[in-house]
Amino acid sequence: QEMVLDHIDGEEFWTCTSCLPTEYVVTPRGGCKACPLEGVACDGASFTPKIAGAQWSAENSMMRLQACPAGYIVVRNPALPMLDACVMCPPGKFSVREASYPDTLAVEGAADAP
Repeated sequence: QEMVLDHIDGEEFWTCTSCLPTEYVVTPRGGCKACPLEGVACDGASFTPKIAGAQWSAENSMMRLQACPAGYIVVRNPALPMLDACVMCPPGKFSVREASYPDTLAVEGAADAP
């Protein structure tokens, strides 16, 4: 749930509203954020990585991908957090170590806006 400042008869008060099933919330006053398109499940209340070993953390009231397990690279676009993703190495390629942002096996800005 997110907290919204409401007004009734000139009075201000905070109310809680539910996020949509395709959203999540990090902090109540941070508002609902769109769930990333790949690699996580959101239900309006929780944010659950689908790839075992993927590491996400809160940055500016939204979840950002920090690391992917061996066999994946990290893809992040600073302007489009909902496109953060662990992308599997192509056929015939493999990484034996974890990919982390911004250090190793990370691609920044690889995904263009739709």
